[in-house]
Amino acid sequence: MKTKTFIAVLLVVLLASCVPAANVVPTETVIPTSTFTPLPPTPSITPTPSITPTPSITPTPSITPTPTPERLTEVKDFPSWIDNFVSAFGGKVTVNGKKMDAGQLTNEIRNNPEAFTQFRQIDNVQFSFLVVNDIPLAIMKNGKWNARSVIGELFLAKEILFGFPYNMEYNPFHRKIIRPLDDIVGEYSKISFPEDSFYQGFTFKDIDTGSNPNWTEIDKYLAFIRKYSLDGGSPHIYWVTTDYRYTADNPQLLEVRTRLIVEHCKNDIHAWTINEIINDSGKPKSVNAINNARLVIKTIRDTDPTAKIVMNDAGQEWSPQKDKAYFNFIKQLFDEGLLREGDIIGNQAHNGLLYDKSPQQIANWFEKYAKLGLNLRFTEADVFHVTKLSNSNETEKAKIFLTYYQAGMILDKQFGRPVLNAFIIFGSTNSSSWLRDMEIYEEYPVILDDNGNPLLSYYLIVKKLFADTGE
Repeated sequence: MKTKTFIAVLLVVLLASCVPAANVVPTETVIPTSTFTPLPPTPSITPTPSITPTPSITPTPSITPTPTPERLTEVKDFPSWIDNFVSAFGGKVTVNGKKMDAGQLTNEIRNNPEAFTQFRQIDNVQFSFLVVNDIPLAIMKNGKWNARSVIGELFLAKEILFGFPYNMEYNPFHRKIIRPLDDIVGEYSKISFPEDSFYQGFTFKDIDTGSNPNWTEIDKYLAFIRKYSLDGGSPHIYWVTTDYRYTADNPQLLEVRTRLIVEHCKNDIHAWTINEIINDSGKPKSVNAINNARLVIKTIRDTDPTAKIVMNDAGQEWSPQKDKAYFNFIKQLFDEGLLREGDIIGNQAHNGLLYDKSPQQIANWFEKYAKLGLNLRFTEADVFHVTKLSNSNETEKAKIFLTYYQAGMILDKQFGRPVLNAFIIFGSTNSSSWLRDMEIYEEYPVILDDNGNPLLSYYLIVKKLFADTGE
């Protein structure tokens, strides 16, 4: 009996040694092992008395299978996004000490995809990333590789909505909403619908004349939001500006207009923006600006009690007079119950290439708002004075965008909750930047070129976010 037992045990050991471990990543990888935690190998056989042995690999629904060369060759436009990556770095990248152009890198990945595939647990789901030089070029989600959604998924891993406002077409009286590139909408996990085009694009002058509003254009807008499950936008419903004063100084019309719009849109739009109430000197931008803002917020609360309010402006961190006046105004609204915990202060974050605020300085500026329970949103982030594409300019641009993100991380840690709730870059592509609206063409203020291809700043941002998800 002892001899038979010994032989049986010996056979199990020999069989186990012949079965390869599942999901083991080769030791020669692009990313240092300290930045990720691969899944442990699944035991090949689990001997259990009187129970049928477990198969060598047990599929887990929430885990994406390790990619194979066949899967990688099926990725749509696989060479094109590798080419974009290599182009962003000047035409060649160094991989394991060897310089490669796009064609060489594509062949390397196709021949040995496991060497470039890393895993990361995000919200208890394991994602596969295709990684070169510490930068994930694509993410596998729901069994499909995707090149452009990487940055959105990594922001979401930090509980931050990332998005672009989609394209807007300028004319002297209002902006017309136009469709973005379909592949951008389809590939990014979250796209923010425009912060400012709603108020400008749909002037509702028929309300001012006592007529019933025509909802045709707004319904097209809402259908677009529903089609792509767009999230995070908060259209301007009140904006103190001389261009649109037909409602600004008429409280009765402003109340009616606000109530009709919020009622019509409340199933699709869950946040509304009050924009640019106070100027840099700390004075209201118009005689009725403060009272009208109160009226609009109260009307929104009465019409849709669940809606959030975004108080959006720029330059508070630069102007002590504006900072003091703006905070006092916000505090009054909070004390009156018109603003509440979870509402949002929007910082437009239009800054130039020489921007010199540190993450800690931004966090220090926002701390007083966070103490009220308000959240921070960068609503229109871009970097101007980037007049040529160069490694140095793109590196500095990425640094500025990451300054905002890092300020949010400081605040999250300080207050023990997600304070930074959205990071929106103002323009889905370089050609849809507001600078193009102003007919300024020699600028590169965002992270995608005119065709939606990632610039170097995109990849540098992704690298930082990817490193942070490995903490």
